[in-house]
Amino acid sequence: MAKVYVLSGNKDFTDFCEASLRCSCKISVILSTAEIETQELGGSHILIVENEYMEMTAEDSMRLHNKGIYILVVMENQKLELIVSLIKNGVHDVIEYPCSTIKLYKRVEKIQRYIEKKERKKIFEGLELNLLEKNKNIEELFHRFSKTDLPILLLGETGTGKSYYAKKIVALSPRKNECFIEVNCSSIPEQLAELEFFGSEKGAFTGAEKTIGFLEKADKGTLFLDEVGELPKVIQAKLLKVLDEGIYYKLGSAIPRKVNIRYLFATNRDLQSSIIEGNFRKDFFNRINAVQFYLPPLKDQRQSINHYINLFSNEIGKSVDDELRLVLNEYEWPGNIRELKNVLKKISQFSEGHEIRLKDLRDFSFC
Repeated sequence: MAKVYVLSGNKDFTDFCEASLRCSCKISVILSTAEIETQELGGSHILIVENEYMEMTAEDSMRLHNKGIYILVVMENQKLELIVSLIKNGVHDVIEYPCSTIKLYKRVEKIQRYIEKKERKKIFEGLELNLLEKNKNIEELFHRFSKTDLPILLLGETGTGKSYYAKKIVALSPRKNECFIEVNCSSIPEQLAELEFFGSEKGAFTGAEKTIGFLEKADKGTLFLDEVGELPKVIQAKLLKVLDEGIYYKLGSAIPRKVNIRYLFATNRDLQSSIIEGNFRKDFFNRINAVQFYLPPLKDQRQSINHYINLFSNEIGKSVDDELRLVLNEYEWPGNIRELKNVLKKISQFSEGHEIRLKDLRDFSFC
């Protein structure tokens, strides 16, 4: 889990942060960015900054951003132009203060989840997946609907290949030579979501420049909204109009802009439950759910486990003996193919020679 630092000289604020995050992590209070920059941290971490006492320049925040530090600025009297400036200079998110301990806890937890997803994604970058042998009918439907412009919703647990299949849909579609814009909805600060999707005209707000949003970038191509279950409801409502009419308005403009976009969506959430809980619009779900594909977890495609064992062992440069292969085939794999690859990589570090054996598991437990 990412470590959490707090940059503030205000004891009341640091006590507030500690109370908010007591159940999830221990915080480290620092008085300057130099204290964190001189440490060999490894991995990604979170820095909570109290804006009123902020001893941090734009150069500092960008430098920390490039080191893998996710900055959360806590500030009073939020103004859109200031938020835009902070985000442009490496700040990950902004939250208004004062706020409740639960609100700060949830915002930090959201950043933690984003970091974990991003790091897991790195493990499987470039991984070539195969459709299930037993799902030949699904494969046929997959090819058929790839050639249409119907919205497609990809459902499945984390690690089942939703991003890969989105790219495969594009490769099979008439829009394969047009732009492909992939958006992770969980990574967009709620205050900037409208600006990111719709763009802005110069003067839309104080200090605003003309910007290009995701919709304009994806025109004539494909827009893939990953983690669509995290999309704010206000943006769901605005995108519903775009899906229905193909028209949107940039911030600061009264001129309608027409777009021609193929939409793809993916989530590991139960959207029906989110609708019941009031976190997802039913009309938006009905619109994006024109065609739905469910990508099963690895435990439900056991005939493919050996394929992935061979794929990953070849990548590692070591073979897997029959006894270990049998154990790997019997495991449930809650983390799906991502977990399988990670396990093999770790076990290989305990093995000698060119073969990974069952006895190598004695120093490593994944069950």
